[in-house]
Amino acid sequence: MARILFVVSQNLNNELIAGHFLSTLSLACRLRQRGHNIGLAASLDFSLPELQGADIQLYQVPYPAFIGRPVALNKLVRNQQYDVIVSMDVGAAWHAALAAIAAGTPIIQIIAGGPVPRFPIIHLPGIIVFSQELYDGIPLVQGIPQDYLVLSAGRIDFSYFENVVIVNGYRDFGFTKNISSVLLVSRMHFGKHEAIQALFEQIKEVARLREIQLVVVGEGDARSILEAQAAQIVEQSKGRARIIFMGGFRITPSDLRQADLVIGQGRTVVEALASGVPAGVCGSSGYFGLLTPTSLPILVKTNLTGRGIQNQATLLEDLERLDFHKAHEFDEVHRMAFDIYDVSHGARTIELIVESIFEEPSSFSTRCMKNMLGYIKTGTRVITWGFDKIYRELIISRRQ
Repeated sequence: MARILFVVSQNLNNELIAGHFLSTLSLACRLRQRGHNIGLAASLDFSLPELQGADIQLYQVPYPAFIGRPVALNKLVRNQQYDVIVSMDVGAAWHAALAAIAAGTPIIQIIAGGPVPRFPIIHLPGIIVFSQELYDGIPLVQGIPQDYLVLSAGRIDFSYFENVVIVNGYRDFGFTKNISSVLLVSRMHFGKHEAIQALFEQIKEVARLREIQLVVVGEGDARSILEAQAAQIVEQSKGRARIIFMGGFRITPSDLRQADLVIGQGRTVVEALASGVPAGVCGSSGYFGLLTPTSLPILVKTNLTGRGIQNQATLLEDLERLDFHKAHEFDEVHRMAFDIYDVSHGARTIELIVESIFEEPSSFSTRCMKNMLGYIKTGTRVITWGFDKIYRELIISRRQ
């Protein structure tokens, strides 16, 4: 069994938790269940409820000046004798790489969601990406060979969302029975607000013909603008539309199950499916509709955001066919989502990469040397590091 340290660079707090941190926690806990010794290093408050009872070693590594965090990580890796570092974002990979140079520890990079990063990704094999969008785009934008990439979207613990009924009490969203209820979960930052506005347009159209209630969960600097737009829709609908903003908090299975339909992007919609609730995608270019056996494979390629594809769905049509969907399509959608997104698949992918490093460390390092010389591009500069020497001399010596 391996000793694996996960590293996340994002600053976090108890109220607003990014999806890729939750993915980190899911993968770390599943690997621990499979017998590995797992650590998690991040700049966060470890009172987060998601961390309660997690059988992993937690390290709060501050986020000071750029060089300070790699020094702290190097000390941590050396003292605790971790075999592999798994970085969960590009910033964490840079910090981990600097630490690994001194400690002689292999790095597995995970690039989670979003468009292709513009910030340089370290040119090493075994980069796990969460979407087809990243798998196709990284070689074009970053010049990294596609055979360095592994497409594996598994990062959500379906068993948790299927089995947990109530977590930390019960929040009542106040949905009225016999009126269609929609739950939107999204950050409200500029850049994300366009997707919310696209859903508001759908709510407006539904309210011309029938009553509709929408609860919005999220926070961000665009909230006040969105609240003003929502108030205008409610007024124009003459009471047929009801829109309530609940603020930002970690959504739970019991929250999701209160709605007839959950709308969002990425992890949110998969959590809804895992909880047994129909889900739809709304992106900056429009409403992409209910996830069905036909639409799910298309939207999966965009990490469930709809980026780059044409929207053709309407919320009104989805609400009208929701009973049919539940009876005839939902079970198939749930199965398909499990096969793609369950954390067991992602954990096994990490294990396979770790095994390949342990079995042939010299081959692993030779590929770095042969193809890229272990370099990292920063703007127009090229910094060459002796990865080949590190992998050959330090890693192999640790295995002997």
